[in-house]
Amino acid sequence: MPTANRRSLVAQAVSYFLRQSYARRELIIVDDGDEPVASVVRRGRAYARNRQPVMVIADSDHSYEHTYQELVLYHGLVTPGSWLIMEDTDGPGPRQAVDQFLAEHREFSADAHCEKFHMTFNPGGYLRRQP
Repeated sequence: MPTANRRSLVAQAVSYFLRQSYARRELIIVDDGDEPVASVVRRGRAYARNRQPVMVIADSDHSYEHTYQELVLYHGLVTPGSWLIMEDTDGPGPRQAVDQFLAEHREFSADAHCEKFHMTFNPGGYLRRQP
């Protein structure tokens, strides 16, 4: 579900998604907005509470501040043993944000197994939550 700077549409779509009764479902939100969508994260937490696995992929605006804010906001959604993937950690803003986040959140570590072919724009950005 792609969107850009339209929070009300994101929140509405998440509401519709949460009403579905299918056993296996997945929601991918691509928010190309200026800042993370906190209301979506709150709803996502309620949805993810009793579900496994939950993985988050974030593709930030590439500034340190924005990327770090996304990591802090989204990390609580990730279930143990799953990943928070921060895209584009080959650039200075995301790289610095991931380093700061990992220093403060010992329950996460960079998973080098995801980089076994060394062809990625996300070096050190596959953050696995300890099982």
